[in-house]
This record gives sequence, structure tokens and C-alpha cells, in this order.
Amino acid sequence: ASGTNAGSGAILTITTSGHVTAEAENVEVDKKSDKLKKLIVEAFQKDSIKGGTGSGSVGANNSLAGAVDTIVMNKTITASVNNLKNIENSSFESVNVNAASETEYTHGTGTAAGGSDGIGGTVATLVLNKDIYSKILNSDITSVGDILNSSSSSIS
Repeated sequence: ASGTNAGSGAILTITTSGHVTAEAENVEVDKKSDKLKKLIVEAFQKDSIKGGTGSGSVGANNSLAGAVDTIVMNKTITASVNNLKNIENSSFESVNVNAASETEYTHGTGTAAGGSDGIGGTVATLVLNKDIYSKILNSDITSVGDILNSSSSSIS
């Protein structure tokens, strides 16, 4: 915007939610061969947020510029094993239950104002709620290798 009493504004609002679930439930494993089995249950979620919000204003008097940026994300990531039974002396080679979440955030918000009474303001908000679960429930698991149960989250 330009001219006397010029004003300019920009508003960006993003809201996301999601659920990622991987589950092995009610499984019986018996020894029908000499080969050992691997149990892998993984739930993975990745977000990449890139963007920008800008505003500018030029005026001889009373210029005003503003930018508001709001991002809200709600995520639930679950990897689980429930009611797993090894029977007849069977065994897993390894067990891996893993839940992971990765968020990459690159963003810019800007504002500018000119003129004899220029005013500029910027508000940027990121609200990120992540619930990450890795569970082994009600299970009788035998493994000759590692039993890994892990959850992780990264934000960059």
C-alpha cells in the first residue's frame, strides 16, 4: 500500500492434525522351521514446513504494516505390540518396536512501514504437540537378539 494513511497486512494460519499407528496384535508364533524370525513394528511421521509471510507499507504520513503467522500441529505416533505369544520354544532373532517423528521447520515472517509516522509489527507463533508411543503390552516374547522398544522426536 502507498499514499497518505497507507496500511498493509498479511495473515497466515495453518492447522494440522494426524495419527500414525503401526500395530501387531493377537499374534502367535510357533517353531515350524529352523529359521529365526524378526519382528519389526515401526510408525514414522515426517513434516516439512516451509513458508513465509510478509507485509509492506509506504506513505507520506501514518503508514502501518503488520504480519501475523500462526501454525498449530497436533500429532500422535504409536508403534505397538499387543498380545504376542511365542509358543513351542520358538524365538525371535530380534524384536524392534519403534515410533519416530521428525519435523523440519523453516519459516520467515516480516513487516515494514514507511512515512513520517510509520509503525510495523510482527507476530509469529508455532504450537507443536506430539505424542509418541512405543509399547509392548500383554506379550510373552523370547528373543536370541535384542528387544528394542524406542520412541523419538526431532525438530530442526
